[in-house]
Amino acid sequence: MEWVALLRDIVLILMGLAFFAFFAILALLAFIGYRWFVQFKATMPDLLETSKATLNTVKGTIDFVTDTAVVPVIRMAALFSAITRFLAVLFGGQRRRGV
Repeated sequence: MEWVALLRDIVLILMGLAFFAFFAILALLAFIGYRWFVQFKATMPDLLETSKATLNTVKGTIDFVTDTAVVPVIRMAALFSAITRFLAVLFGGQRRRGV
């Protein structure tokens, strides 16, 4: 029976060491996570400024494309439609609206 008590003591010591190692690793992971959080928090203003600059660039590009390409195409399509309708009415084509 003495060997059972010795085995029990060895198992308890190993379990204690295992728990100590587990909590040490857990504390290390928590510390690394905290450091990452602090680092991310420090770079957040730079990220926001970069995002704002990118959005302003995209908005400018969209405004430029709208003014130089989309609006003239719409105007030309409207003019073509008006001329086609005028000629259809002038030469006796369909007179109903929406056809």
